[in-house]
Amino acid sequence: MNDPFARLSGRFPELALSLYLPAGPALDRRFHHAFVKDLEREWKDDVECGSAAQRELADVKRYLDQTQFAGRPLAIFAYKPAGLFEVRVLPEDLGTILKLDHRFHLDPLRELLRRHPPALVAVLDKERARVFEVQLGQCQEVAEFEGESVKKHKQGGWAAERLQRHEEELAHSNLKAAADWIAGYRKLPSLYIGGPPEARANFKRLLPKRVRDVVAGEFSARITIAPGEVCERIPA
Repeated sequence: MNDPFARLSGRFPELALSLYLPAGPALDRRFHHAFVKDLEREWKDDVECGSAAQRELADVKRYLDQTQFAGRPLAIFAYKPAGLFEVRVLPEDLGTILKLDHRFHLDPLRELLRRHPPALVAVLDKERARVFEVQLGQCQEVAEFEGESVKKHKQGGWAAERLQRHEEELAHSNLKAAADWIAGYRKLPSLYIGGPPEARANFKRLLPKRVRDVVAGEFSARITIAPGEVCERIPA
């Protein structure tokens, strides 16, 4: 993620909505809906701003109706004429901020990014590893390590032993490649590790000490975990 705000950084011919909402009670939509209603009343006497607010807040209300919350603060950026609607779950509560302008109000996000640098997440099993980068509620897979698949054969004796050794070497090679990739990452403020307990323990043994020192947490996960779920599992 070289520029986490590239999609939001343009200038628009009409007014765009930037909305920061505070954390509320978990799973209680009424909390955020009450804030949205207050904001609508605030702009109702301004013709240009009121029209833009009504246009964009309609989509915000639909989103709030359809989404389950965990009581975390949000940032919502909406510009309907260009089909832009982006929501970020924030690591800190910034209170309530509403801006209608020809550019999105990104300064609070940039300050949050300074205080909460990106984190890496390694999710693995015995043979494979996936690496994600997470920042400000956005998650992107940045690397995957999976060698040739080894088929199981009903063989005994030396053939079975050779096959088992080959599988073990392949698994070690994949996890070692992931560990080396993470160790060479340009900046590594924190690392989270997901997977079965045995795989996590084996993977940590492959990491150099300076990387082990920044491991901020671990969690159980399947190798097929979706990026959105990765975001939910860590506080970054």
